[in-house]
Amino acid sequence: MSMQNICQKLIKDEFGVDAEVVVTKLMEKGHATADELVFSTGLARSNVDEALMTLFKHGLCTVATAAPELTDESPVSYSFDMNEALTRPSKTAVVMITRSEYGEKGAAIANAIFVKGRMTMTSLANEGLDTKDMAKNDRLSLVLTRSPSEAPESGVDWAKVNGEWINGTARFAINFDLFNMIFRNVAMSAFAGETIDQPRSHLILILMDHAEENEGMPVSKMKDEFQHLLESGDLGRFELHHLMTIKELASFVVERELKQLISQGFVIATMIQGNHSHLYRADLSQLDAKMKEHSLLAAARAACDDPTRQIAAVLLNGDAKSLNEIRELTYLPKSDIWSKLLAAEKMNFVKSDIPTQDCAFNPDDKRQWRIHVEPLQVAALESIYNTLARLNDPIPNRLDTVEARTILYIYGLSLFLRSI
Repeated sequence: MSMQNICQKLIKDEFGVDAEVVVTKLMEKGHATADELVFSTGLARSNVDEALMTLFKHGLCTVATAAPELTDESPVSYSFDMNEALTRPSKTAVVMITRSEYGEKGAAIANAIFVKGRMTMTSLANEGLDTKDMAKNDRLSLVLTRSPSEAPESGVDWAKVNGEWINGTARFAINFDLFNMIFRNVAMSAFAGETIDQPRSHLILILMDHAEENEGMPVSKMKDEFQHLLESGDLGRFELHHLMTIKELASFVVERELKQLISQGFVIATMIQGNHSHLYRADLSQLDAKMKEHSLLAAARAACDDPTRQIAAVLLNGDAKSLNEIRELTYLPKSDIWSKLLAAEKMNFVKSDIPTQDCAFNPDDKRQWRIHVEPLQVAALESIYNTLARLNDPIPNRLDTVEARTILYIYGLSLFLRSI
């Protein structure tokens, strides 16, 4: 399986078989006209047109750049944006988050817009959906056509959304940037805290949720936020110490976990000029790098064994290395390293500058070995999709449960791996 196969699976799950067939051909050819797609796929022209229109509305299909010699009468050529598809959250997860914030009415609107790509308030109302709270829904982004900056004349059906005056012709789309941020934060916080429901994961999530405060967050505000979590019951399994008040416990836990996050390199402390206090912020680049390394090495260990994970870690953290260099860094016997490298090469996890077919073990071998990221990436994604397929329970309506956060973590990790 490759990232193209992963992309095909995502398209099939969201848009059906016809869209998958069209996307497969577009990825093979780079770009193609509708007539070429009809010929190469065997689909009816109406099916191809419908698939292209669906992909186009969702921003996954674009008109390929026309060659200078083409005229206005030349047939339109389409291309598929694989990167856009790979960083697109699933409808199930989008609807789950929207339901938790805006109830069933909001979930119904999110579901309809996700399916159609973009919809106006008028078209939503025509489908019997309640749009009166649309202005408050930050899960949707406004795709403006033309609207006045000042209040329009009375007697016209205008509404103000996020500071913009709109009418029934303005279109709404899913705010994918916001959902990607939510998934990223949940996945990274679980990684930093080592599990989904530890105090450390909640603390780093607080910092990431306030990332817009560029200078950082004072510890007093973190303690207040953590105390609120304790009081609200969002840390349901967190046992209160009988000698501490909730405020004292929040202060104790925040100070303890903050020291650990700083030592891990996941939080940066900046001293405030003029006093001895600090501001704290999550180091997203460090979290991103460490989570990438952890995910790929976990895939290597799951597919092979722990010694292979050790070898992969050495190759992942630097340039290509020889057999002797790998031995010096892993302390594994050369013969073991050789056998593990050959096994990993068969799985396409590593590659060398010289083909190794029919080669005998040579302890002084000078060839250079390097990691092959994409197969490890795909192996990790396959494991995640197998986990999602086993989730037979109903999707939770609330996000303040371990089960819901676990599902968000799985979706977030899949998005993270697809964007490496």
